[in-house]
Amino acid sequence: MIVSIANSFMYGGSRVYASKTGVRVNEWRVMNSIATKPGAVAADIAALLKLNKAVVSRTISTLKELGLIVVEREVGAKRIYLTSAGLEVHQRIVPLARLRMKELTRGFTAADTEQFLGYLSRANANLEGLRAYDQMLIDTVND
Repeated sequence: MIVSIANSFMYGGSRVYASKTGVRVNEWRVMNSIATKPGAVAADIAALLKLNKAVVSRTISTLKELGLIVVEREVGAKRIYLTSAGLEVHQRIVPLARLRMKELTRGFTAADTEQFLGYLSRANANLEGLRAYDQMLIDTVND
């Protein structure tokens, strides 16, 4: 069930954001991470979003081509920032994202929404342990 919800939420978001700004969900997620932590490096973004580094790298290339981010090189790091155009797109998507979340939780009380988001946060925190558990299953469970 959670996969269906996630897939539908991401697909719908991609359609809405692309139609309004030309930016799809992966680009939006990376942009939002940069807006939250200006000067982040790609590895930090990948870890935060739990995305493969190659996906983040391709997304960063796309955002650079669109003029929405700039990458500043310094010793040992490539720091990423939103451009003014990137900030504008980010500011256009934030209200859409909030409206979509409100629709997703339609029929929830404020307490329900808080509890739901709390459960999702706890499940998110368990993902690192799940990765280790998955590896243990790969290594030890016979086919």
